[in-house]
Amino acid sequence: MNKKDRYHFDELPSAPLVPGASYDGGTAGNVGDDPIAKLLPVGNSGGIRSAGPIDSPHLVVLYSTADQPEWTDRVVDGIVTYHGDNRTPGQGLLETPRHGNRLLHGMAEQGFARPSNRCPFLVFTKGGNQAPKIRQVQRPCDHWAGGNSRP
Repeated sequence: MNKKDRYHFDELPSAPLVPGASYDGGTAGNVGDDPIAKLLPVGNSGGIRSAGPIDSPHLVVLYSTADQPEWTDRVVDGIVTYHGDNRTPGQGLLETPRHGNRLLHGMAEQGFARPSNRCPFLVFTKGGNQAPKIRQVQRPCDHWAGGNSRP
């Protein structure tokens, strides 16, 4: 398949992962329109999505709509700043329905450089009415893998 900048909803099951490309959602008006779930074996909602067991995922997707000014998720020079998926006042940080924050917390506690924690991370962002775009494809903390201290 040729790489291009935009993939339509009906193309997603066979579309390649291309950093910077846009992936269009469906038009039914429900959560089934989510393009990420058509593209990858992860759920169709939430900011932190994974495939595989929560304690050793095979794939993690971070998804930011970039519409929360108080939670400024961003990708700058390959560094991802992501604020998690819990914006409910009075709810514990790790008390989210899909356990996304618990997944990231567990991976950080065990050390991202641990082989079982070195699954691919895909970062998707969406601004306004734009289709989600892949911003970053990486394994977390590659620079820590050799035993280097944290920066």
